[in-house]
Amino acid sequence: MSYPLLILFISMHKSDTTLELGALAIALTSSIFALIAYAILEGLKIRLYTRLMLCLREVQNIFDGAGQRPRPSEGSGSGAADLNEPGTPVQAPA
Repeated sequence: MSYPLLILFISMHKSDTTLELGALAIALTSSIFALIAYAILEGLKIRLYTRLMLCLREVQNIFDGAGQRPRPSEGSGSGAADLNEPGTPVQAPA
């Protein structure tokens, strides 16, 4: 409930300027705090969108790089398994 408006209506009804000024001061103060809170939330939103864009760019780079790696059969031709490549079969020692 908006108490400053209630106080303002009561002060207008009683013709009391002190109550009217107090109600206007409270309304102005609450408006300023609301604007500050809105600015903080907008700044947080910009920061979160920036983090989201960085994460999406990182994921895109990972997926773009995944298609460019050579397959184990396309490697150096020596027949040795590339241990860094996922899905490489493990060979038993001789």
